[in-house]
This record gives sequence, C-alpha cells and structure tokens, in this order.
Amino acid sequence: MLVHIESVKVIDVRIPFSRPRGSAVDPAFAKTACLVITRGGGHLGFAEAPVFAAPTYDEQFVAQTHAAIELFASAMLAKGRRDGSAVELAVEEVVASLARYRGNSAAKAAIEISLLDLYSRQRGIGAAGTLAEYARQLGHLGMAGRFAALDEEEPIPAQGTSLALLEDETERSLEAARLSRLGYRRLKVKVDAPFEPDALKRLVAAADIEMSADANGTLADRDQLAALLGVGFSYVEQPFAPGSLHDLAQLHNVGLRSGSARIALDESISGPGALRDAIALVPFSVAVLKVSRLGGIAGLLEAVRIAEAAKIGFYIGGMYDTPVLRRLNALLVKALEPPEISDLGPDSDFFGSQIPPSVVRRGDGELMLVGDEGISGPFVPAEEHAAGVSEMLV
Repeated sequence: MLVHIESVKVIDVRIPFSRPRGSAVDPAFAKTACLVITRGGGHLGFAEAPVFAAPTYDEQFVAQTHAAIELFASAMLAKGRRDGSAVELAVEEVVASLARYRGNSAAKAAIEISLLDLYSRQRGIGAAGTLAEYARQLGHLGMAGRFAALDEEEPIPAQGTSLALLEDETERSLEAARLSRLGYRRLKVKVDAPFEPDALKRLVAAADIEMSADANGTLADRDQLAALLGVGFSYVEQPFAPGSLHDLAQLHNVGLRSGSARIALDESISGPGALRDAIALVPFSVAVLKVSRLGGIAGLLEAVRIAEAAKIGFYIGGMYDTPVLRRLNALLVKALEPPEISDLGPDSDFFGSQIPPSVVRRGDGELMLVGDEGISGPFVPAEEHAAGVSEMLV
C-alpha cells in the first residue's frame, strides 16, 4: 500500500470532554491530544494520539507523545524512497518498522492511521475499502471480507458510555436513567476504592440496561474484588493495576468462585503479545481493545484474531475524541462485531460535526477545527487550544 508524503505536521490541541448528549467526566476538564497531519499530492491524512493520565491529560505525557511522533516520523521519512518532492512509503512496512521501537503505542497508532487516511484520499477509496485492503496485506483475509462488505453510511446501533464518578447516589441514578433514555445499551460505572457495595447494588438493580464496572486498577486486594463482583455488574473491568501476570492471576482467582461474575482487562492489554500472555496466565473473560493502546489497527486486528481463537469476549474501546476517528472506531465495531458492547454512543453524539473545538473534514477533503479556519495550510491554532506545532518537510 504505497503512499506519497510531502510533509508531516504535529499539532497539540485541547478538546473538552463535554458531550451534547452524555459525558463521563466533569465538562470543565479538557484533554490535550497530538494531531498528526500528513500531506501529499494535494491530499491530507489525519490521526489523533490521545494520552491519558487520570483524571485529565497531563502535559508532560503529551510532550513525550509529540516528541515520539516526531522521532518516529523522521525515521519513517528517512527510510522512504525519494520521488521528486515527495517520499514514497509502503504503509505495512512503516508499521513493521515502528514495531521495533519500544513504547508510545499512541504515537505509532497515530502515524499508521494518518498514513492509511492519506492512502484512502490519494486512491479515492473509502475508509472501509482501505481497511479491507490493509487487512488483506496483513494476512487477515476473513476480516478483510468483513470490511469489504461494509456500508459506510449505515448507522451503527448505539453502544456504551461511561457513568461519571458522581458522589450523590440520587444524582448518579438520574444520570444513568437519562443515558439509558438516550439509547445507550451499556453503562460503565467508574468505581474507585473505597466504594459502597450496597449503593452500587441499588444502582444496578434500578437500571434497565447492562451495567459494568471499571475500577481503573484502583482495587487493593481480593476482598474488594469479591465485594464488587457481588454487586451484580455484567463484569468488572481492570480491578487491579497492571503489573506481574503472576500476581494478577492470584488476585483474579477470586472471580472463579463467584459463579457468573466476569473480569475484564483494559490497561493490562498493551499489545497483542500482552493479550496472548494474559490469556495463558490470567483468569479473565473480556478484553478491552483500544487502537491507541495496541499501537494501531494492525495491532488491533491481531488482538481480535487472538481473542476470537481463544474464545475470549472483547469490545472496541474509545479514547478518540474527534469525529474523524470516532467514525473509524464505528467502522471497526461494525466490521469486527465484538461480542461485548463497545464504547460508542448514538450517532448524533459521537459523529456530530459541531462538538467544539473538534477536527472535522469538509466536503472538499480539507481538515478544520470547528470555530477556526482550517489546519491544512499555515494554520496555528488559537492559544487556548494549542500547546505546540511542528512540521517536517520532505
């Protein structure tokens, strides 16, 4: 899959967490993300690299991601074949080369997605067709067929979202009911230890949709896990901090004595190899697969292959906050058909172009920030939205 690149631009922007229809956290919080824009032949490729440090996105980690993208992109351009004013690269070869670097999977994913987006524009084919061709190149022939059969315009059923850490029990119940009315089919209840099992039981009992719990690695021992498993959630996600698989295995064993209670892994799945090791060593039932954490679509497809072969449930995680990449996640959900409900909401929430400030693609293919003129030319984001801009010319 050859792509021609003339320049790579990295821009840091701040994007509010608030949603018109639902929000997982305080809307006053904003995340800083690195946007990667590749240019070639009059076309633009786009991707976002989210970097999470709870409860907000930490500037130190964003700076590291920005620097990692610059490093990876420079190495990528240096290995390409010169073609006039551009460099010609094979996307699958770039991804294989990036895999040799350790760390910063979000930066690798952003470069891969940006190249695939640029390839799609340069070839004049849709995202589903590009993903089908990419899956074939990677040897995932069955998944390639799934992408090829997709209707990109067909709406996706509402998926799931997170219920914020609300302290007031009544307020939390009202918010859960509101999100259910909006069409969500699963709510992920954020749970930090210490928690009140009885209050959580009342929340789950009153809900008319699936309720899961996400501890984000905050539990301290097996007793806390046993209490959370007894609440009635469909599963408990990442109860303990990622670490030794031997230790996780010992801690997770309590779940085996809880009958139908299930455990999911999120942060522990940092790549296909980590998923394979977890399947071999740790008792769990659901894998949370995120493009940014797995290093890109190539890593995600391999992880899906591993999960399906092992008959482990999985879903596609969120993390992307721009409409362009929420659409990518929607295509992945539609094609891969995860057995568990994924992290996507109703179309008007996740795919609306008027979620400011966000990145949208205009009808002519140009990219722009809502409320600004565009990011395709010598654009410098407004000070309140940007931490840095860098551009590498071929």
